Amino acid sequence: MQGLQEKFLLFRVLRFRDKQAYGELYMAYAPRLRRYLVFKLPTEHDADEILAEVFLKAWDYLTSTPVESLGGLLFSIGRHRVADYYRAKGRKEEFSSEAFQEELTFADEGKGARIIKDQAEAELLREVIQVLPHDQQAVILLRYFDGLSVSDVAEHLQKTDNHVRVLTHRGLKAIREKIGK
Repeated sequence: MQGLQEKFLLFRVLRFRDKQAYGELYMAYAPRLRRYLVFKLPTEHDADEILAEVFLKAWDYLTSTPVESLGGLLFSIGRHRVADYYRAKGRKEEFSSEAFQEELTFADEGKGARIIKDQAEAELLREVIQVLPHDQQAVILLRYFDGLSVSDVAEHLQKTDNHVRVLTHRGLKAIREKIGK
């Protein structure tokens, strides 16, 4: 979403509790945040529940406090809710294999073999990403799965551009080392 339009919508939410403006913000940010949550949680159902909680908490906050970066706020609330989820479950964070599942349609053997190979590669990548430190996981997911720029990732994760570049470099290096073995 463009900066000026986002600021206008945030102003409408703060000043007038404008649900339509909040709906536009939701439509702009929900898909990206949901993808992030699907990778961080064991099921899509859990991701959807936490997504709803994130936007409810954000509404409460936005109607009483001015905000500069909505993306940063939403991803911050999302990260905290994921941590709360795993703290309550008493488990280590793990990725959802559902996020990497694709429907198999065997139109011909060549296509079926390619799909199986792609799924095997996706599973290997999932396992490798799962063992990365949390910050590196988040940066890799946002940069390469959501296609965000370095500055957008930095804004979402509330880090500097240089820190995001370093985390990206370290994460990719670790992935290359583990896949190369």
